[in-house]
Amino acid sequence: MIMSRFEILASLATVTCILFSPVSVGATDCEVKRIVQVDTDVPDVTVVTKSGEPVELRSLIEGFVVPVRIDAGVYEVNVRRKASNLYEIQGKNLQIETRYCYQYSFGEDAILKITSASGWSVGKLIFD
Repeated sequence: MIMSRFEILASLATVTCILFSPVSVGATDCEVKRIVQVDTDVPDVTVVTKSGEPVELRSLIEGFVVPVRIDAGVYEVNVRRKASNLYEIQGKNLQIETRYCYQYSFGEDAILKITSASGWSVGKLIFD
């Protein structure tokens, strides 16, 4: 079978796009919903439950999450999956909330690409 010039050019263009793609084949990129800081300094307060029983607030929650703004840029991070769509940045007091991210990570290097300070998406978390 002889290939036409068009078929040869189309094949070369496809191979070039695959070889010189900025993200390697097999990489997973996840939409970043927001970045939050975990504040584990829970005040020493007693609260009353619906049943009227007093309970220490620290026994009910591990901490508070506070949204943070990260400057636009590309960052190398090491992340660990904590829950569905929640990744902890190792060595930092920050967590990444994602959308529809199914990547299991137990301390994996990734790229965090921040493109916006707020909105539907603030960037991408890219696993190689």
